[in-house]
Amino acid sequence: MVAISSAIHFAHTYRTQIRTSGSALVQETLQKQINLTCRQILAEEIPPVRETPLAEGGMRISVDNLAMNRLAGQCNTRCQMDLAPFERPVLSLPAGALTGSAYLADKGKTVTYRMQVSYEISTTYTAASYAVGINQIRYAVYLLVHAKAHVTIPTIVPSVEYTYYVPVCEMQYGADVPNVYVASEKGTNYLDLIP
Repeated sequence: MVAISSAIHFAHTYRTQIRTSGSALVQETLQKQINLTCRQILAEEIPPVRETPLAEGGMRISVDNLAMNRLAGQCNTRCQMDLAPFERPVLSLPAGALTGSAYLADKGKTVTYRMQVSYEISTTYTAASYAVGINQIRYAVYLLVHAKAHVTIPTIVPSVEYTYYVPVCEMQYGADVPNVYVASEKGTNYLDLIP
């Protein structure tokens, strides 16, 4: 009875270790490749943001939607192409790592598993404004690259998902410093609460 229980525990530990290591390998590959591909594309493209000076002073910022759509499409296509060589990665683990024991983790003969990975890439973009301090606002346009990888080793591994925010442009605008500013420990400005 003890031998059966130990065998079941070992089998569970074995599968868990392969699943965890396979997911980590795919996650690392996704992060590295998407980061590299998106940076290359942004270096080649003109930022799709227009600044127009206003007559009364200040600046109007607008995002060229056509250019952003083109940028998102290029990112999607290039990410798919750049991830294609990684559809059949090899996972190599020391046999001791499969026991789940920290002492044996780097011991034993290396066991290799051929993985099958299929990638889904979707891209979109968003803009956001953030308060920075008491008198500044930061405006940023981000390209969002969402990748989902379906991994199969000897057993099926749950999908690995990764969303990467690529800053296309960031601008910071300052205003006059207010004469009075009252803030709580939680960061609430009590002057904002006054009607």
